[in-house]
Amino acid sequence: MLAGLIVICAFLSGCASEERDVKVAEHAVDLFHSQLDAGEYSAIYQAAGAKMKGTTTEPNFVKLLQSVHQTLGAVHESVPKGITFQLSQGTILLSCYTTFAQGSGREQFEWKVTNGEAILYSYLIDSRDLEKSNGEPHILTSSVVGK
Repeated sequence: MLAGLIVICAFLSGCASEERDVKVAEHAVDLFHSQLDAGEYSAIYQAAGAKMKGTTTEPNFVKLLQSVHQTLGAVHESVPKGITFQLSQGTILLSCYTTFAQGSGREQFEWKVTNGEAILYSYLIDSRDLEKSNGEPHILTSSVVGK
């Protein structure tokens, strides 16, 4: 009986931890969008994890975010649409449907949450509105970021 109770407590504790990590990741998305709207692209890159920095340069990342912000404008709303826990990597994939001033798209963030802090591992945006702006699908450009 005691062993069963310990297992249940451990399971519930794990669920509470995952729920806290999701809240941290969602808050990190809000901060990302605030920095995006403020043009703080380099600050986003500097705070990112080694995984992202190992796969893209700061100038390339800044160029991507400038293109997103210049084309789509300010973020109006971002609604989480999916959460995936990548246990083998210890990361959370958070997919959001985001509405901007001049368009919309699906964003995917990969976060490493440790001790209540979220570190950006990758960022992906898929938006037909970005594609319309210059004929290039930005999903290809952005999928390089941190993947």
